[in-house]
Amino acid sequence: MSGLPRWKVVGGGDKGGILVREKKETSSSQLDARLGTNAIIEELQLSGERLHFRKIEGDGPDTGWVSTRLKGKDLLLPLDEHSGARRPVVAWKDLAGQALGPWLAHEDKVTTVHFDSVGSCPRLVSACWSTASVRAWELSARPRQLWEMTTSGLVSDVLFTSASCLLTAVSANPMPSGSVCHQADFKQRMAELDDQLGDGDQLVCWSTNPPAPMRRMTFHQRGCHRLQAWPAGAAPELVASASADRLAVSAVEGDGCPKPESAWNTVRPHGDGKLRHLAWESAERLWSCDTSGLVKAWDVASGSSSPITETRLAVENASALAFLGGPGLLIAHETGFAFVDPRSGKLMRQQYTKDVVATACGVSNGQTDQSDFFAGVGCNLVRYETRFDGAEAKSHAVGMWTLPAKVTSVDAVSQSHDLGSVSHRVLFPGVAGLGSSR
Repeated sequence: MSGLPRWKVVGGGDKGGILVREKKETSSSQLDARLGTNAIIEELQLSGERLHFRKIEGDGPDTGWVSTRLKGKDLLLPLDEHSGARRPVVAWKDLAGQALGPWLAHEDKVTTVHFDSVGSCPRLVSACWSTASVRAWELSARPRQLWEMTTSGLVSDVLFTSASCLLTAVSANPMPSGSVCHQADFKQRMAELDDQLGDGDQLVCWSTNPPAPMRRMTFHQRGCHRLQAWPAGAAPELVASASADRLAVSAVEGDGCPKPESAWNTVRPHGDGKLRHLAWESAERLWSCDTSGLVKAWDVASGSSSPITETRLAVENASALAFLGGPGLLIAHETGFAFVDPRSGKLMRQQYTKDVVATACGVSNGQTDQSDFFAGVGCNLVRYETRFDGAEAKSHAVGMWTLPAKVTSVDAVSQSHDLGSVSHRVLFPGVAGLGSSR
């Protein structure tokens, strides 16, 4: 038995079954045969009220797309406890101790995941860079797709700024269709062409119900690669955005959209370097890092466009930047982690790993001398506990989950409950291969 949710066809009794289409879109081609009433099917993907199925028993096509409801009437009913129809609203506390997934998220590799830490219900967005697609998911025992949208370019980052507002950063024009778009060397060339977009295409604020553009920001002339909000885990007050030509900070308005004009910015913040990573230390101080390991601190409150500190680390392919509080600033790179003292900007120590570190994120637990972070180390998702001991930070792996492919993206949020305990929720569907049906 596959373990996939099962459904029973209860509609179409007077028509010989229910309509089946080739694709999710209701405008796609209709199959000749209907899916017979009382047929039993397996759920391959659930997107709103559209379901991709594989038939187990009964009459009709072996696979296709059907509607679960039509004009308020059920066409399908779930046979499994956790099927995605009419589930009650789930709260963060309901997911305590649970591991969700993996599930099919995109047709190609998932490159970005981001929790909605602003809304009251657990959900997240995933993005696929190569297909310029963003999808939202309701988190429960059986994650359900809420909506999908296509951005104006290859999506590099996403960020919730309110429960109904999402920012997207894109870094190049969409790829052409066809087999060429799946070639690794072609994707690499596209990644380097981040100056092809017109004004306002790089950074867009979207309403999420339903997805529709609300505002286009023109801070950047070239592709936007990174977004970072302050404060993290709450309603954002400031949003930082980074591209090759500009690093900008904008205040967030009441509707969740950043203001159309930047509150602070600096031109060519890393020169010819590839600026890809941001981390807030406070509402006044912002850190940036490029892929070569050049780390800079900026006083955004003073209005100065010059960095406060600048540190060149001996690392290759910096992949993440996170402020851990007392333990310092974390820079993940190809061979491990570097820890930088935020007061002096100096390197405190290096910690090496056996596999490449492709991604990392920090999670504060409310203690000034300790902070956790999660990292994608090869095919492993590793949780580290970091303590500030004397003059240096010491990290120890306290948990590890081995996945079927390399981890490409990770995000984490903290939720405080009535007893004052903190529960960490970590998402790791950003795994190469899990986004593909091939």
